[in-house]
Amino acid sequence: MVQNEGSVALEKLLELCTVKLNIPGKAGWGTGFFVAPGKILTCAHVVKDAGTQAVKVSSQSHEGLGEASVVGVFLDPFDIALLELKEPIPEHPCVYLDSSIHQERVIQSSDRLYTYGYPDDFPLGAPVTTACEGLTGDSPPIIKFKQGQIRPGLSGSPLLNQRTSKVCGIVKFTRDRSNDLGGGAVPVAAILSKFSELGTLQNQFHKQNRQWVNLLPKTRCHPRVVASISIGIAIAVGVVRFLGILQPVELKIYDHLMQTRLGAGVDDRIRIVEIGVEDVAAQRERDERLLGSLSHESLLNLLTKLVSSKPRVIGMDLYRENQDFLEEHPELIRQFQSQPNLIGVCKANDDEKYQVSGIEPPPRMPENRVGFSDFILDGDDVLRRQILAFQPPEGSPCSTQISFGLQVAGHYLEQENIFYDNPIDSKGACHSLRFSDRDSNESRILPNLLSYTGGYQYQADASYGCQVLLNYQANRQQFTKTFTLEQVLTDQVKPEEFRDKIVLIGVTHRDNVQDYWNTPYGVQSDQEMPGVMVQAQMVSQIIGVATGERSLIWVMPQWAEWLWIIAWSTAGGFLGWRVRSPRSLGIGIAIAGASLYIICLASFQFNGWLPLLPPLLGVGTSGVVVWWINLQGTLSYSFNRNNPETRSKSVEL
Repeated sequence: MVQNEGSVALEKLLELCTVKLNIPGKAGWGTGFFVAPGKILTCAHVVKDAGTQAVKVSSQSHEGLGEASVVGVFLDPFDIALLELKEPIPEHPCVYLDSSIHQERVIQSSDRLYTYGYPDDFPLGAPVTTACEGLTGDSPPIIKFKQGQIRPGLSGSPLLNQRTSKVCGIVKFTRDRSNDLGGGAVPVAAILSKFSELGTLQNQFHKQNRQWVNLLPKTRCHPRVVASISIGIAIAVGVVRFLGILQPVELKIYDHLMQTRLGAGVDDRIRIVEIGVEDVAAQRERDERLLGSLSHESLLNLLTKLVSSKPRVIGMDLYRENQDFLEEHPELIRQFQSQPNLIGVCKANDDEKYQVSGIEPPPRMPENRVGFSDFILDGDDVLRRQILAFQPPEGSPCSTQISFGLQVAGHYLEQENIFYDNPIDSKGACHSLRFSDRDSNESRILPNLLSYTGGYQYQADASYGCQVLLNYQANRQQFTKTFTLEQVLTDQVKPEEFRDKIVLIGVTHRDNVQDYWNTPYGVQSDQEMPGVMVQAQMVSQIIGVATGERSLIWVMPQWAEWLWIIAWSTAGGFLGWRVRSPRSLGIGIAIAGASLYIICLASFQFNGWLPLLPPLLGVGTSGVVVWWINLQGTLSYSFNRNNPETRSKSVEL
């Protein structure tokens, strides 16, 4: 059998650990080996005649290593003794004792055994190779081996198991000194039962001096253990996620994925008439009386021009609740009351941002042409969700159950012969919004956002109305055409721009206006989105889903997300099980993390929100934990110190 470099290096190291023991004035000699700094193990019969006399210690490379005294000895049936150098040799190598309490792992029949000592026919040292036959039934048991000639002088030599690369025993006797019949050895377990302190000394030495440890076979825990650890970590990560602890970070990752998504093009169905600072100034120059940012005169003039352009829907994202003021403009009230494609807004709930307690709809406007403008923010004040419908609170000045965006989209879709049913039932409960295409007899559903959906793992307001994730267009505010109020009033815009379109009217300047919202594209002031633009995003999403052109942001079912986390955690565990160096582990985890990120990024291009943070935590934690357990498995020692049958005191000489 061809030896690998590790086996050759280990045999050379074993030779360096082995010493020749002489009692001055006595014939013959024996072998011993270092088991700890300054500690030498040998057979009791090698030093039994030493008494209080010092034992001379030498080796092939050092004629005189010093003198040692016998500090512990156990005669038959153990036949072991412990010596201590009077002057310890720093950094001298020591053997690695196989301290496993499972004898079947330490020694097995047909194990190849190797020893090095100082037999009488080779006084300068020689190796012997043998084959194990197994353990005898003696107490303590004896390691019986064959096919090796054990000569006088080899007593006390270390017996190396080439399968485990550890010392499994100490050579005690020969079966025939003249033939290759092998011999017997005392197993390490019996040695440690008498010299239990060697366990601690061995552990300390090999943690500091890894010369032998680095030559050990790369032991790994059982794959079932890896799977159990990985699944356990995945469950722990899942529980932490379930409690909502990861939600803030997961939502930030969601924002990042939204920002990196490719552009979705322009929605040519929508036009926006924005009211900016210049438009407000122009109205003041005309001495018009402003209600907010828009006078009734300019609003009536704007609606008149827009109606003549024949848009399909006009959405007025403006509050016009001042009844007294409107009485002065009966034409405008008639417009509110009779224009069939004009949609107005109201506000149902108290809003700290506006510091209002609900806002009434435009006067005389029918409820089927009014939608609420209420938004719902996450804990970090970012608008990621859209409310389609809800049951307004009792006593609210805004009694409609349908959102402004859904009202606008619904009126637009009616001409496409696509209709929806009110998702709010008679008891105020919310059901998924269903659109029915009467031409194709197809139905498309916008399923409600649940409490545990994607990164939303603990959302107390998830039951607040019919909610969906708002699938923003990737090119942010530039997904539709915008015109200023003055451009329309001064006929700078061709009527064809509005024909058969959805026209939304809203304020976009910031002077004394709070209608700006944080979105996944950023929370800085220059990244905030005006309310009318957000409404346009919502309208575009509803129409796109209803016509089959777009899809909502989708997530995997809860059980699938758990399997997803477990799968990545298990992959990380087996990565830590496979690699040995921390550098390789780090590279492997980095590659796994990069692969996970690319998969999640690619999925988001198709509106799929896959969990990223939980599996990333799973793969990293499992990899490190399993790797550490494997590392500790190489360095660990199991010493049977609590068995009363194996505890004994050394005989001090």
